[in-house]
Amino acid sequence: MSGTTELQCDTSNFGVNDIRTLLLLVESPEHSVAITALESLTKYADIASKHRLQLLNFEIMNILLRLINSKELNLKKAAVSCLAATTEISKVKNFNNDYLNRCTLLDDIHPDMRRKEVIEGIIALLNTEEAAEVIDEAAFALANCAKDFGNKSQIRKSGGIKALVTLLDFSDPDVKKNAALALACILEDFTNRSEIRYVGGLSSLYDLLSNEFKEIQSNALLSIIRCAEDRCNRIEFRKFNAVKKLIDLLQPENSELHQNILLAIATLLEDSDIVLSFVQIAGSLNLLLKFLSSEDNKCKQYSSLAIGKAAKLQLTQIEIAKLGGIETMVKLLSHDNLEVNRQCVLALSSMCLNPKVRTRVKTLGLQTVTNLLNFDDIVVNINACECLINLAEDSEIRLEMAKNNGLNLLSLSVLKPDFKLQSSACLAIARCMNDGDCRIQMAKQTSKIESLVELLKSKDVNCCKNAALAISNACEFAPNALIACQSGAIESLISLISDTKRNSSRFAMDALENLLNHFLPAKYWLSNKLTKDNIIQDGFYDFGSAGKSLESLMKPFPSLSQLKEQKIDKKRETLLVDSNVDPKFVELCDQSLAGLSQSKPSEQIKHVAKVVSQHLGGFMEDKSKLSLLGYKFHITEAKMQQGENVLQIGNLKFGTFYHRALLFKAICDKIGLSPCTLIRGEYNRCWNEVCLSKMALLPSKPATPAATKVEKTSSKPGSREKEVRGGSGNTDKSAGKGSSDDAGPNSGKALNAFKKLALSQSTASTIPPPETFQYNFFYDEQDTVENNNNWGIVDLMFNPGEILRLGSSEARDYTRISSDFE
Repeated sequence: MSGTTELQCDTSNFGVNDIRTLLLLVESPEHSVAITALESLTKYADIASKHRLQLLNFEIMNILLRLINSKELNLKKAAVSCLAATTEISKVKNFNNDYLNRCTLLDDIHPDMRRKEVIEGIIALLNTEEAAEVIDEAAFALANCAKDFGNKSQIRKSGGIKALVTLLDFSDPDVKKNAALALACILEDFTNRSEIRYVGGLSSLYDLLSNEFKEIQSNALLSIIRCAEDRCNRIEFRKFNAVKKLIDLLQPENSELHQNILLAIATLLEDSDIVLSFVQIAGSLNLLLKFLSSEDNKCKQYSSLAIGKAAKLQLTQIEIAKLGGIETMVKLLSHDNLEVNRQCVLALSSMCLNPKVRTRVKTLGLQTVTNLLNFDDIVVNINACECLINLAEDSEIRLEMAKNNGLNLLSLSVLKPDFKLQSSACLAIARCMNDGDCRIQMAKQTSKIESLVELLKSKDVNCCKNAALAISNACEFAPNALIACQSGAIESLISLISDTKRNSSRFAMDALENLLNHFLPAKYWLSNKLTKDNIIQDGFYDFGSAGKSLESLMKPFPSLSQLKEQKIDKKRETLLVDSNVDPKFVELCDQSLAGLSQSKPSEQIKHVAKVVSQHLGGFMEDKSKLSLLGYKFHITEAKMQQGENVLQIGNLKFGTFYHRALLFKAICDKIGLSPCTLIRGEYNRCWNEVCLSKMALLPSKPATPAATKVEKTSSKPGSREKEVRGGSGNTDKSAGKGSSDDAGPNSGKALNAFKKLALSQSTASTIPPPETFQYNFFYDEQDTVENNNNWGIVDLMFNPGEILRLGSSEARDYTRISSDFE
């Protein structure tokens, strides 16, 4: 019964109110009867969306497609009018063919409105030879169909755009209005935006801005806004001087158009050349700024958007600042409208590309911008991060952010589940990490570094990249590097290096390089080499090599305190270099330094070598008796005496290759005898390479900044520090070698690639040619360009102080001694 009631309409002129009966009467041979039935159905359709849905379910479209081609004009008008009313339906949910089904809105459009013959039938009516009433209703019907995204493409293919553009010049204002409306719907499809340019529709839309009817102007503005998202269309609009026209329309009498005018201006200002033309229009910027004080929140929003686009040019930034725009925008950051918040902070972000503006924002609203990170809206958070990224160009602002909880809020933003926010927050942190004070503050809470390391596993490559950059910069302070290593940064970066599908090789290699160059224990563990620029300082420890397999590299890097807490075992001891707790090491350094200033380089090397050799058991006359050195027993005894596996290098009395090589470099670095490298080969063989032609006694200096335990450096106020987007900024001259774009995708198998990266120990003492090191960015290219006659290996075992020229048989013997001897 209820279903029957729902199918009743107002009684028609001939006393019929049943929808099904009216549908039958529509096809009456009597035109007057058919027209009356159509008028009744049109009124019924106008009442509610569910009525229109019922008519579509009764397949009214089949009837109307026949009637709109009628030669009887009044019947055609009535049919087209009914078609326009019936198609004015948004979208339906759970469609089925049961007309009694009560469908709700907003999920899918009715299938009959997607039919190709329906689209083509409507477009056929967009003919200037048709009556204005027919064209008007047909254009409206096409606009209704164009709400479905799939129909937009079909309309273009059927010639609908060209037909509508022709109607923009039609004399009847209603036709112009609905043609512009239909175009606005169709132009949501990006492909259609180029089509309208091809058919010459841009100039017609521009001309409609001068129309006397506000509805026509409004629909034209909507179409222009969508057209202007295409760069080629913006170029065409620039030829018409469209921005000037839009500025002229921003008059009080056009208040109902102000929102769309401002949005159209903002869309056109995407290109810098249009921005330049805009700025040259007298009073244009001032007019935009006035709309920031409008009572209409949409006007505030779109004027902020336009200001943000205009602020790309330095000239514009300065002019906006002069007009008081900064103060106004900072005030609007606390506005109660969400969209106003979003656009104002984004506009302020563009303004902060200017150093003078940054200084002003620091005074007026730095804390306000920072507090937006607490806002319960992801877009506001992202825009605030973008603003802080630009503000963090200045050292003073970075320090102010660190003092006022900025780093904490950025670190919390990293934890929010949005890739874009995470990426922006990481980049802001990376900028802050260009200051020593910020790096120190970062180290106070291990969770901050840990959250960055966790992002290295993100599915979004931009998150990985910016997290790697933030870690790279933060790790220029050694405690941060240790936290990163303990949190799994090395393993994650290695995975990114090995991943050839994500284009992550280069930035991951750069970040890993910088991390390791500022935390030498991890570098020596991973790469088995310290270059001449890697200066060993107090706190360095060596607990062996990471090994050759990727599995061994995927273990967290232990801290010194963790190693000390481990129970005594049979594993290799950990060697500690720290003059603060090792007086014997200090004594060895003093002994080595005595009398060196008057010696030749070769004599200096020999002197230090003898000090090392004598302290660690003397020299061996016979290589075959190497196993009689007895260092293993002594090491075990030392472990038992100290109650731990960590042994101070100065306390050892016996030692083999790796003990002596480490002690030799540690002493050389401590007293300033340079250059000297440390290389670990196979079977625990280690050696030092020196360059006689460059050997000199220099004041000891931390060539690797993060080796120091305390760091407090910041750039001068107002200076712009070098931003390291790929993670350079280290002092190792070998950094970056081999980190070209080819290092990742062309690396072949991940394991083989990383062996070259991680294992510097070759079975030969000569330095291999550069091509074999394409993945080893710790390799110092200068070593290969030097004459091998200038470089040699220091003998610390058999004839202490003798220099074994690289490439010689003696050098090969020293580094290739079989494990059988042990």
